[in-house]
Amino acid sequence: MKKLLMFLLIGMFMIMISTVSAAEWDNSLRYEKEDMKVTIENAFGLPFFGGDLGTAELKSHKSVNHILKVAPGKDVVTMYYDINFNKIYKDGLGEVEFIDVRSGEIINKDYHFVIWGTIIEEKNNYSIVCEEVYIASNNSYSQGNCESVIIGTYLEEKEGWVKLNTNDIPKGEVRIGLATDVNLGDAIDGVWTIAGKKIKKHAVWTASLNVGLVSYYKFEGDVTDSLGVNNLTDVGSSSADGIINLSRTYASGDYLIKSSFNGEVLGANPRTLCGWGYPAVNDDYQHLYSKQFGYFFS
Repeated sequence: MKKLLMFLLIGMFMIMISTVSAAEWDNSLRYEKEDMKVTIENAFGLPFFGGDLGTAELKSHKSVNHILKVAPGKDVVTMYYDINFNKIYKDGLGEVEFIDVRSGEIINKDYHFVIWGTIIEEKNNYSIVCEEVYIASNNSYSQGNCESVIIGTYLEEKEGWVKLNTNDIPKGEVRIGLATDVNLGDAIDGVWTIAGKKIKKHAVWTASLNVGLVSYYKFEGDVTDSLGVNNLTDVGSSSADGIINLSRTYASGDYLIKSSFNGEVLGANPRTLCGWGYPAVNDDYQHLYSKQFGYFFS
């Protein structure tokens, strides 16, 4: 009878351990790879009772001390982990704590998780349509007033970030990121909670306008690209004082030209141009930037 009672007690204890270990209070963390990778253990990693639930390795940063520069904007992916769990972990992605590294205070930010996957986007097909312009001086016609016209659409499949509509951690190898709004002046530390444990050896991001910059022209006596990617060819312009350092000044027929750009600034790809222009005369036909017959003018 005593042996039976002992077995019953041991059995009840094992059931309790089995049930409680499914909770998160006994989960623990084990860091490696210079704190870039963390293993989440159950039941404190005790033999026979616990084990490894999965791993999370920071891949967005070069180290836990690396301050990542990201472009300001809405729903920007500021950090991401490669996560590998043995099975689906329900509600494994917990609250994210945002800390302003300048003040040390916790701040509130809207955010959501994203997962690296396949995106299918509808793209526009374009065709260059030009008008025939009569040239009286030689009694001929030339193409002018060209514009890109949408002639149809097509579907393009590519890899990218997809919004994760659950807080469950999937089984197997996945890349999960944190998307939030980034404002100029931000210097934010993001602390994830994974499987009930805060990943305290985390990473910082800050806003930078240089992220995604393709080319930058200072016009300091020449028309070279400061990034060394897209040097221009000068046709007639000359150096002049500018708002910041120097600029270029033009007379009729002068321009800067680049026959083909390196970087995704062609076709229907989105782009942002920033600069200063000062027109010397009021003329309906003036432009700072244009594309014509496959060439870029400014």
